[in-house]
Amino acid sequence: MEENKELVSLVVDNEYRKILPSACLKNIQQPPDPFGPVILEIGCGSGAIVLSLLRKLPQSRAIAIDKLEAAVKLTKENAERLQLQKQLKIIHHDVSSSSWKCLLPWGLVDTIISNPPYIFHEDMSHLAAEILR
Repeated sequence: MEENKELVSLVVDNEYRKILPSACLKNIQQPPDPFGPVILEIGCGSGAIVLSLLRKLPQSRAIAIDKLEAAVKLTKENAERLQLQKQLKIIHHDVSSSSWKCLLPWGLVDTIISNPPYIFHEDMSHLAAEILR
């Protein structure tokens, strides 16, 4: 959980660093860019990270990918509950075993994030079968 908060903070800080210098150089009468960064999260799980980013960066849009159908459904439910579904495209896709062509229609991505589950090698022999899968 703490890693998720730290990851969100790093991305938000990085986006603000990009915005501030360019905002100072723009003509004040020029309207702000209506679209912020496009964020791609690989392995979205519940959507906690990508949805936190959409809340903190309201002009941003995001793509969330997970290989598990249950994770995709949970992310969708959470996005709807937070009313962020219009900013988010959720894709059921296994990036490790198939093509990235499904991302082509969504254009360029500014930031890629991922906080996949990790288990130390020495702990794997003690895991329950469903966790090991």
